Amino acid sequence: MPKGRLRRRRLLLHIGTEKTGTTASQFWFRDNAEALKRQGVLYPRSLGETDHRRLSVAARDPLLPDDGFARFGITSPEEHAIFVGKTRDAFVQELEELAPNSIDTVIVSSEHLHSRIHTDAMVASVRDFFGSMFEAIEVVVALRPQVDLAVSYLGTVVRNGARVRSSWFDQVTPENSYYNYDELIGRWERAFGESNVRIIAYDRGEPFARYACAAGRWDTAELSEVGRRNVASTIQLMAMTNAVNDGGTRGIATVLRNRLNAVVREVAGEPLSLGRDLAEVIQSRFAESNARLAARRPDLSLEILNGDRGKHDRERNIAMLDHVSPFAVQLRAMLEMYELALAREQARALLAEADLLIAGGDVPAADGKGRAALRVLASGSEMPGADGMLDRLRERADALLARCAARAVSPGAGD
Repeated sequence: MPKGRLRRRRLLLHIGTEKTGTTASQFWFRDNAEALKRQGVLYPRSLGETDHRRLSVAARDPLLPDDGFARFGITSPEEHAIFVGKTRDAFVQELEELAPNSIDTVIVSSEHLHSRIHTDAMVASVRDFFGSMFEAIEVVVALRPQVDLAVSYLGTVVRNGARVRSSWFDQVTPENSYYNYDELIGRWERAFGESNVRIIAYDRGEPFARYACAAGRWDTAELSEVGRRNVASTIQLMAMTNAVNDGGTRGIATVLRNRLNAVVREVAGEPLSLGRDLAEVIQSRFAESNARLAARRPDLSLEILNGDRGKHDRERNIAMLDHVSPFAVQLRAMLEMYELALAREQARALLAEADLLIAGGDVPAADGKGRAALRVLASGSEMPGADGMLDRLRERADALLARCAARAVSPGAGD
């Protein structure tokens, strides 16, 4: 490895936190990757095209696997060690393939470094992953009041289909590592050095991408604007998700969850409001740990962590989370019946199109339609009563794919 060439570079390592505009920043870096490269800035693809999730999985304790392990097919500590080696090799190769002196700054961003890397040993694994590749490493973390982080994170929990009650906020305490900024910053200070950790205040107008632009003095003339990516959940969606959960004993099927989430993009609603009193109670739990952090950090003030309490002056509506719908069972049954019927009709339409494509001689397109029909049927199969209703369509799709395979090997076969 040409270490001399690599060590002249600076790494800007963005660790979140979650719910601080990370998605918007990551998409912005991905979409502007080529323009940034012309300015000497690399947003590497080897760690992930958008979110550099591979890094957080590589640094995670192999004895504490998370959903990232399943995403990359890791089923044992031995497979994890192989994954770490391959990920690091790919990252090094991406750096080595660059033209000499063409890049002076590398940007790595993953909010999972906040949420999934929560011990000193795991953070040390992040440090060791980069080794001596860079002359300087700056760890950047955006912070917002913990109560605001919790409200935003609850929206993600709901979008994942979970049932939530107002008691969910009982776990928003310093004992929960997700919210304890003093411990979070301490871990990264111990691994990378206090002076190499930079705290920025989060608000909607200043995600990490804007900070990086200003710090690097990049020419923004050919760069796109940073835009918001995630859409905030509404209290109506939260209450409706609870009702659908209450209407059955199984978790909400993926296809149904996606349908519910689409509501927040199409139908206006109100944001969850705790009310100022409850918001202040929750934030006060962090008074001591936040004070310790602010006392040792010149780039942080308690005003940043206390935030704008006025935003919580809206009429309190959190009680809607505890409402039990009298028609929850009927609501869920109706939605599941709708999804099952929709899957059936979509599969029928795709298979009919595939038949026409085969008749016209376009076998590859017909094969694609058949596979799409199987995906639709797979999503519909999560619904109760799906087996009997969808079996014949599944058999028809399998037969169509067999015909396509036969025609591909021997044109004219399978007719």
